[in-house]
Amino acid sequence: MVGRGVVKLLVLWVLLGFGCSVWASDCKKVVVKVKSASEIVLGISYPWWYNVGQMEVESGCIWRTSLDGWGSIGYAQITPVFWDRVLRRLFPGWRVKDSTDYFLAHAYVVKDCLKSAYCKKNLWNVYQCYNRSCGKVNREAREGSCIWERAFSICNEKYTESICVWRVNGSCKQWRMSCDINYSYGFKVWRAGKKYDPGVVEREWRYW
Repeated sequence: MVGRGVVKLLVLWVLLGFGCSVWASDCKKVVVKVKSASEIVLGISYPWWYNVGQMEVESGCIWRTSLDGWGSIGYAQITPVFWDRVLRRLFPGWRVKDSTDYFLAHAYVVKDCLKSAYCKKNLWNVYQCYNRSCGKVNREAREGSCIWERAFSICNEKYTESICVWRVNGSCKQWRMSCDINYSYGFKVWRAGKKYDPGVVEREWRYW
């Protein structure tokens, strides 16, 4: 269940435009492969629909390359400079569109974030680690006692910084504040993911 503080922040985001979806997406085409990969890598109890939601947020479930200027690949915008050395050994075909290896690679990256997250049962921490330095997200999660709205406030009060969000030929064309980017990302993954929730009661995991 989402707390009152979260609701207030989400309303504010919608009013400011952060809650609007960038992509007109149709992610049903990836559901089966995402679910299968999640069950293999993360286990059958893991709420795989948030992985679908993440792909919707990252790309609108359209196969794209380098939306961020770093050469990131595919539906989940996996960045080779950070992940290729590991992924090509485990999933040699991970760069190939719609390959099983790609979906397994994405689940593997989420699992790595899960291992690194401070709040391991609060999945907002996990997905925000995917989007930003996990050390920074964990710092705020720890200080905020794993409560998302507290962590967001702490980030804005103490740790916010300008981040390049659009890079062309090595030159930054657009900047945003790191806290707004990361915490709006966590919300968007939750909102998008709930659309693909098959109605399973989450006993082992919770998002907020």
